[in-house]
Amino acid sequence: IAGQLQTRAAAIVETIETVGWTQSESLLGDFDFWLRSDSNRRNHGAPADLIAATLLVGILRGQLSWDLD
Repeated sequence: IAGQLQTRAAAIVETIETVGWTQSESLLGDFDFWLRSDSNRRNHGAPADLIAATLLVGILRGQLSWDLD
């Protein structure tokens, strides 16, 4: 499972870097679904961690902005 997770995550990162966030949105949704399937046995905390990490990377790279106003 760990190998599959790593392979899927790497492919998503490569796609985001190649075509951008907007075109990669469905891949992130599919990955989230895969992580949650099998009664959340794959990694039940991963979806929230994945979303937080993805947003942080986007903000740090200047691809997303965070407006606190």
